This record gives sequence, structure tokens and C-alpha cells, in this order.
Amino acid sequence: MVFPVIALRGLVVFPNTTITIDVGRKKSVAAFTAALERDSLVLLCIQKDLAVKEPIKNELAEVGTVCRILQRIELPNNNARLLVQG
Repeated sequence: MVFPVIALRGLVVFPNTTITIDVGRKKSVAAFTAALERDSLVLLCIQKDLAVKEPIKNELAEVGTVCRILQRIELPNNNARLLVQG
């Protein structure tokens, strides 16, 4: 199965946990929008270098947590706060 991916900076989401994350990068917004249009499932992976602004595939951890988006709150400047459950 293929999931939209959101890169996280300095945050790990574990299975069976519920957490809020703020999303603002264009790729991340596109990923959660795609997830909400399908089944609300998204893959959250930590990025290896926190200084990288737009990480690509090889700059992400090889494993992540599949999460269900439970709620979305729109924030200013096209950002969003997501409530996700691993």
C-alpha cells in the first residue's frame, strides 16, 4: 500500500499514540490533503537532518508510523494543525 508522507522535525509518533502536529510545508500540506481525500492515512517519518527545509526521500528515516488523521484545524498562512493517531 502507498501512503502520502509527511516529514517530521525532531518528533517521532509511535503506534497507538495520539498527538498533534503542525504542518506548513507545501509538500506536507499536499500529503495530508491527499490522505484526507482517500482514507485519512498518512506515513509520518522523521527527517535525519533538522536543518534541511525541504527533505527528499533519502533524507528521511527508512521507517515511520502510519497514522490516521482524526482532525484538521486550519491556521494562518496556509498552515494546519493535525490530530493524528499512530
